[in-house]
Amino acid sequence: MEKIILEAMKKAGKPVRPGDISKILGIDSKEVSKAISTLKEKGLLIRLNHKALLRWILWVYPVTVIQSTVSRTGVL
Repeated sequence: MEKIILEAMKKAGKPVRPGDISKILGIDSKEVSKAISTLKEKGLLIRLNHKALLRWILWVYPVTVIQSTVSRTGVL
């Protein structure tokens, strides 16, 4: 499950919410949240706050994409 979720996040190519992943993969959001927790514990995901629509939304993003962006731009 964890590998499937990481692949879906990489394919999205942008920050995604757990609910987005659930819809994309057609799996229960509880399973997605459980797998995301495990991936965060393993250090494979980080959480970013993104201000949109006058509220803060929690985004989950693959660490490899963040590292690539920092390498390319020098900015996080």
